[in-house]
Amino acid sequence: MEITTDQLPEWICPSCGSRTRDHPAISRTDNKTKVCSRCGVLEAFKNYVEATARQEDQPVNGIKSE
Repeated sequence: MEITTDQLPEWICPSCGSRTRDHPAISRTDNKTKVCSRCGVLEAFKNYVEATARQEDQPVNGIKSE
């Protein structure tokens, strides 16, 4: 038996306040709070951008690009 999203209970995302029936994502901020899929994706992108920015400030093989 396949479960569809309309069969899941409605809940409110604590991050953005939207009502959803989607399967929740786990927040990257504390690794336990359930957030909506959209907020989960936004947190992942933010995490990626921050990590990329940190890497660009680090030298590659001891040589910092200019």
